[in-house]
Amino acid sequence: MELHDDQLAMVLARRCCRSGELRELREGLGFSLSEVAKMLGVDTASVSRWERGVVTVKGQRAIDLGMLVARWMVVDDQLMSTAKALVGV
Repeated sequence: MELHDDQLAMVLARRCCRSGELRELREGLGFSLSEVAKMLGVDTASVSRWERGVVTVKGQRAIDLGMLVARWMVVDDQLMSTAKALVGV
């Protein structure tokens, strides 16, 4: 079975919500709940519930969130590489 980008994004979003990684990434990159909510076209309570695993993100919102998380992960990796280079690790 071949997974498509939308399916991968949905899986990534749900995994990040269950593991608490969504909040960690968001805070690590300096985004507020309201900024993420605005990016995704939802209210801050929805993002908070996703982060805490109270509600499962579904449908197009899961795809959008997964795509956003994927971009954040790339940025986070780039920042870590830059930081390591600066300190000589």
